[in-house]
Amino acid sequence: PLTGFWQRRELTGVELIVFDPRRFYAVRTAVEISVAIRDLFPHAIQIKSPSGLDRDWGTDTFRRSFTAGASAETILAQWRPRTAEFETLRRRYLLY
Repeated sequence: PLTGFWQRRELTGVELIVFDPRRFYAVRTAVEISVAIRDLFPHAIQIKSPSGLDRDWGTDTFRRSFTAGASAETILAQWRPRTAEFETLRRRYLLY
């Protein structure tokens, strides 16, 4: 990585460099990559701490859907109603 805690250390994996943060959807990207890895390499992902994963995602719906074999679109679709509610509420508090 070029910056951060792991700066100048060699790591295995993938580094994403975002050029336009307004057009980058981090959650969608994380879900898409996770599902692709699960589908291509089923034994590569082991969930050692379900409660930790649920905490990181803020819900158990990702883990449950992911382990049930749901598509990325299905996983994301189940969050849309609550996301729309949040966006509506959020608009009242934006200053700009």
